[in-house]
Amino acid sequence: IYFLLSGNCRVTANHKAVGLLTEHQIFGEFAAITKDLRTATIRTNTITTILSFRLATELFDEIPESFSYLYKNVIDELIKKIDSSNKKKY
Repeated sequence: IYFLLSGNCRVTANHKAVGLLTEHQIFGEFAAITKDLRTATIRTNTITTILSFRLATELFDEIPESFSYLYKNVIDELIKKIDSSNKKKY
């Protein structure tokens, strides 16, 4: 999972532009949670600072409350992405 601290990036899928990531957005969350292959390519438009982290799912039983915060934030971000995608279709 990646968190864009500064800068912006373009998102492409099947060689087509599909979105723009700006500061304080996350990406890569869906593939990290589902263990599926990524579905988009991210390329920087500007100088960026990106924080990368891995889900330590083996710690879930020890500190489940920390995962609830993470999953809530990931779900919030996915809802925004789905909502934005739906608005572009209509």
